[in-house]
Amino acid sequence: MIRARSTTRTDDRGMYELTNIAPGAYRILVQAQPWYAAYQARRPSSPNPATPEPSLDPSLDFTYPVTWFPGVDDPTLAETISLHAGDTRQADFHLTPVPSVHLRILPSPALGNTQNGRSVPFFPMMVQQIIPGSAGQNFTPVSTQTDAQGQVDVDGLAPGTYRIRLSGGNQQNASSIVELTAGSVRTLDPASPSAETKVTLHFDGVSGSDSESRPVEINLIDTDTGRGSFPSNSAGGGGGNFGGRGRRDRGADPGADRTMEVPPGRYEVVLQGKPELYLTGITAKGAEAAGRYVTLPGGASTLTLHLASGRATVTGVAVFQDKPSVGALALLVPTTIDDPNSLRILRRDQTNSDGSFDLADVIPGQYILVVIDHGWEINWSDPSTLRRYLTQGVPVDLASGANVKQNVSAQAP
Repeated sequence: MIRARSTTRTDDRGMYELTNIAPGAYRILVQAQPWYAAYQARRPSSPNPATPEPSLDPSLDFTYPVTWFPGVDDPTLAETISLHAGDTRQADFHLTPVPSVHLRILPSPALGNTQNGRSVPFFPMMVQQIIPGSAGQNFTPVSTQTDAQGQVDVDGLAPGTYRIRLSGGNQQNASSIVELTAGSVRTLDPASPSAETKVTLHFDGVSGSDSESRPVEINLIDTDTGRGSFPSNSAGGGGGNFGGRGRRDRGADPGADRTMEVPPGRYEVVLQGKPELYLTGITAKGAEAAGRYVTLPGGASTLTLHLASGRATVTGVAVFQDKPSVGALALLVPTTIDDPNSLRILRRDQTNSDGSFDLADVIPGQYILVVIDHGWEINWSDPSTLRRYLTQGVPVDLASGANVKQNVSAQAP
């Protein structure tokens, strides 16, 4: 599960500082807008043809893409920074502006954007998905212009995947997911048939007795691109919150059915929001399910997620050549790792200065515990590489809610 743990703003020198961060492994990203960007200076307009709109200066029509440390736009290429208690690290960014993306949104009578032959202004809300598998989203402030025909032009967007929600004059809403590429002009017609899949999520095994508890959140991770969908943390549909924190009525069932819209494809189902819950199975209607993966066609489908409570924890100390193995790779490998229908996942941690490790929120089941001294330097994600370490690993059988302490001898890389 991926969450944003800390955020901050740069000062007038471009300096930033993230403090009080818990030990762990982190990736850092920065979002910014050029101070000279032309779209920032555009005034709100009225659909009056007698009032000409200010034209954009192409030399100033730039934006910054979301940039990951050490300076890449692909989160899978971002450097992971491991922090221990008392550590101080420096992560500098050099941002490169790119031509901004423009989105044109056509008026839609279904949204009440035209009444008596006249256009009625409507305003898009945009959320950019920037972190694959993220429980959080990034509400994107936009600059818009409306012409005499009611068409809305959105300026200054960075390339990426956005969910766009349109609210019309008749209180009707429309939602779409669009992929915007660098330097492009994209036109969105809310009246066009959607190519997305509407997924209804039903939860089996979640009690709604605790009305103040956090709701179960689901994220669908595209297995081809590694990109996360917009989490379905809004009961009653919509798939995701807009403009900050999700809101839920007091007394609403945290396990109530939800809906979300995603492009057709193959996805990994990831639970978020309630760490103690885990998947025991998925039943699909109008789709295919295998283990924790689902294949969603176009149209409508229903996923019943069978859940249970009581994750386990494994702690211990790793020793290498009679000394604590410091900064080693600790892996808890499911015995079913080669089974495509398995619901268990590989867990990992880095040992501390005393050789200790802590593998928390583990799905109950049978595992092999492996610690590799300087193991971060090997290709541990390659099954053939991993197998030669498993024969020297320690079998661990985890019951629901178990807290197991297991010391282990680290293996040479």
